[in-house]
Amino acid sequence: MLWCVIFGIEVEALIDTGSVISILPAALLKLAKNRDFDIDKKVELVSNAQKRKVFDASGTQKGFLGMAKAEDPWS
Repeated sequence: MLWCVIFGIEVEALIDTGSVISILPAALLKLAKNRDFDIDKKVELVSNAQKRKVFDASGTQKGFLGMAKAEDPWS
């Protein structure tokens, strides 16, 4: 675990350098928006046609409220 800044918020995070996606809690996006961070400039919602199935290390499919792309969440 290490401390980093995501969407302008300092958070403790587990960085998996072998992962092709990052999973963020929806509450983090809500908090950033409440702190006037310009989420709409940094985050693009993924359409249903673009969504991919996501599996954990044991092969279990995971479900999510939604998916989004963020070009540079580390600022």
